[in-house]
Amino acid sequence: MSSPGSAAARLDGDLLVIGNGLVERRWRITERGLLASSLRDVRAGREWVAGEPAVASLVSRWPGSAPVVAAELTTEPVAWYGVGVEFLLATLTIRQGDRVTVGRFAIADGVAAIGMQLPAPEAPVTDAETAAPAAGGVEGNSGGSGPGPDDVIDAFMINRRHTRLGAVEFVAQTDHHANLVHTRSWSLHPSERAIALRGNLWHLDHRPTGAGLAILKVAPDPGARFPAGPVDLELAGDQLITRGHGGGPGAWQWITTYVGGAVGRTAALQELQLAWRRHVPGRDGTLASNTWGDRSQDARMNEAFVLAEIAAARELGVDVVQLDDGWQSGVTANAWNRPQDGSWGEYWAIDPNFWAPRQPGFPYGLAPVAEACRDAGLQLGLWYSPDSSGEFSHAERDVDQLVALAEAHDVRQFKIDGVLLTSHRAQQRFTRLLDAVVERTAGRVSFDSDVTAQVRLGYWGAPHLGPLFVENRYTDWGSYWPHETLRTLWLLSHHIHPTRLRMEFLNPYRNVDTYGDDPLAPVRYRPATLFAMVMVASPLAWFEVSNAPAEFRAEVAELVEVWKEHRAALQAGPILPIGEEPDGWTWSGFLSHRDTGPVHAIVFRPLGENDTWSLDLGRTDVSSVRWLSGHGRARVVDGRLEVQIDEELGHAFVLIE
Repeated sequence: MSSPGSAAARLDGDLLVIGNGLVERRWRITERGLLASSLRDVRAGREWVAGEPAVASLVSRWPGSAPVVAAELTTEPVAWYGVGVEFLLATLTIRQGDRVTVGRFAIADGVAAIGMQLPAPEAPVTDAETAAPAAGGVEGNSGGSGPGPDDVIDAFMINRRHTRLGAVEFVAQTDHHANLVHTRSWSLHPSERAIALRGNLWHLDHRPTGAGLAILKVAPDPGARFPAGPVDLELAGDQLITRGHGGGPGAWQWITTYVGGAVGRTAALQELQLAWRRHVPGRDGTLASNTWGDRSQDARMNEAFVLAEIAAARELGVDVVQLDDGWQSGVTANAWNRPQDGSWGEYWAIDPNFWAPRQPGFPYGLAPVAEACRDAGLQLGLWYSPDSSGEFSHAERDVDQLVALAEAHDVRQFKIDGVLLTSHRAQQRFTRLLDAVVERTAGRVSFDSDVTAQVRLGYWGAPHLGPLFVENRYTDWGSYWPHETLRTLWLLSHHIHPTRLRMEFLNPYRNVDTYGDDPLAPVRYRPATLFAMVMVASPLAWFEVSNAPAEFRAEVAELVEVWKEHRAALQAGPILPIGEEPDGWTWSGFLSHRDTGPVHAIVFRPLGENDTWSLDLGRTDVSSVRWLSGHGRARVVDGRLEVQIDEELGHAFVLIE
């Protein structure tokens, strides 16, 4: 390899080597195909491959049997999807008689992860394979007679001794689910020889050393894949196999190494995501406002109302004013009056001017709104729902429309909603649609991808495109609970960088009677604490800013101003969840992860008399704390952060120097 930390790939005879100064993989090219011979954590000095597997890697669903006659490797540097850091993309071409297999690998400088992909199958997807799968993931044990050789992404031998296997299931369709992360683990005992799982994320942890591997499949959730394969990860004896290239351009699989157990795994996964989508201040981790959270839907959507929202958003410190469903001429099924002819998914056939500004609400189009945003130093965001009909047969028209809106009104962010994926072809067209908009706007446009309903890309279908619009929660229905929003963010942040999550805070002074005397009712929290709960994410002011109480806005604005001073440093690296799973009676929070230099901590006090909590920082080079927000005090003693918060359900935002 080249200098430490630099990404490189080479072909030495029948040996393929890919790595950098942190991780390295080797495969031997044989008559049976590509056989994994080494997976080495360079930093920890640990070899994960325990022998040569019986199954080859990067085998399509239609494997061949002819011997390998030639192999060729080419490399090129690429910015990941035009928005990420530079990766070295290595393409391996293997010829077996008249059959050609092309595998791709990716690695970047300073990132302890290697990606691999079989770009395309060699046979068409059948109608049966494109049938819509059931929503949700499935996992279980398999007692099969042995692993088959087809549809393999990766295969290598492991040493089971003192190793645990973990699996993480992510649940979307959040209009119907509130428990979005489920984890399971297995002690790899010799008596349990076969395990078969579906999902996107798994990990192996070697207990004696704390070293680990995270295996991440960048693909839609299992319930939204076409075809819906029965197994994604299989453990057959000592052989670990990942499957499921998909019916078209294949899913990328990534393996990242880490040390330090669960904390190290969270940091490694978040660092990988920051490589896929390089954090750009002003584009990522923004504070957006959206009036839909107050349930007026499109009833108040007009120029005068939006101009008032822009003025109030400026006072609050909002970055992006997001106009939800109702700015456009076409009427959807979510309209206030719920018309029978309201569309949801089919737009171009109903009205070729569906995406023109609504009249008479916007008599001069969006120009006055866009100008007001520019004058206020804000960005304009728009709700948009690509036409799902005919398996997204109108994708090119949607690309043109999105680009036209972006160029005409300097729209940098679109909330993408109403997506229904029904087949592999639909999924392929939809993802290409989004990528085309990013490419044509030179990466200036990002997407808030709604995962609240229907069959969509989910948490891992397109992690390079922008934040996920995670949930719709309302005080009107009693579905907004601040501690539950914090819990969702806290759980997801163990695996997903928080800025990839658009998370809400609401006006707690609406619908107070809905919550009665519940001690965790939204109104029990200070306004600043409601914002603090989501400020490590991409925060969402999910209410009519112009109609929120002035005192509420003023207190939030005070913290937003402080947050913006520290936001770039806070968001640039991994952000670790700390404390216990939030439930209103547990201390919890977040810590920006740094090996050296200052770090930020946000801590939340629960109900109860205890006003003090401490955290082992794992460092001895910190000695002072600067209090940034909240009511209380903090200090560092022998590498531990001690925080005292004066009031129940309060927060502390501190800088540890």
